[in-house]
Amino acid sequence: MTNADVVEMVKAGLPESTVVLAIQQSQTDFDTSPQALILLKKQGVSQKVLEAMLQPQAATASAPPTNRDANSPFSEQPGAGDGAGVSLTEVVLVDGAKRTPMKRSEPNSRGSTGGMIMNPFGKVKVRAALNGNHAQLRITNTSPVFELGLPSDVNAADQLVLIKLNPKSDRREVEVGRAGITGSSMGFRKEAIVATTFEEVKPLTVGGGVKYTLYRVKVVSPLPPGEYAFAPRNLYYDFGVDKGQ
Repeated sequence: MTNADVVEMVKAGLPESTVVLAIQQSQTDFDTSPQALILLKKQGVSQKVLEAMLQPQAATASAPPTNRDANSPFSEQPGAGDGAGVSLTEVVLVDGAKRTPMKRSEPNSRGSTGGMIMNPFGKVKVRAALNGNHAQLRITNTSPVFELGLPSDVNAADQLVLIKLNPKSDRREVEVGRAGITGSSMGFRKEAIVATTFEEVKPLTVGGGVKYTLYRVKVVSPLPPGEYAFAPRNLYYDFGVDKGQ
């Protein structure tokens, strides 16, 4: 998310709370120089939104270095967490006998104001978009398994979700929020969420003696060919399912 995305949401009439939530749940690339902040203020961006734009940079700058446990099969990823400080170990896609550490893709935030232009009581849709119309990681296995570790005091079902992405000509996107004059809501739409099950495999201890639990996540039904992302909180580990030979 950039300064221009914030200005677009503000001018579209999204509530201040919705803009702040969108900032907190997105990968950000803000220009927070004095000149840029003054310009944002002139464009109608509120003080609370400006403070939210500054907070992600402060959190990144003050984050302590991460220690790694050489004996752990999972290396902790610095910054692989959300604003509440929930971190996770690397995500591994298990495709039969093949194990592939997955890479994160950074989403951009996109807003759609057409509904409100045609109907003042309509909704503004906020979408997260990944660059490119297909993921680099491809599989033909329609029942992949994911493994990752989460802090032992975290409820995995609150953190982990598998979503189906909607491919466009130059991107893959998913709706992450709606807002209108009657209120706002954040989160994936029900039709985009793929049903999964969670299995606790074993406890882990990573650097600094932090206790984690290794989870194995499976899909309930085989995946149709398409574009997907395993999304712990606001992180996107994307992959595509191709038709088998």
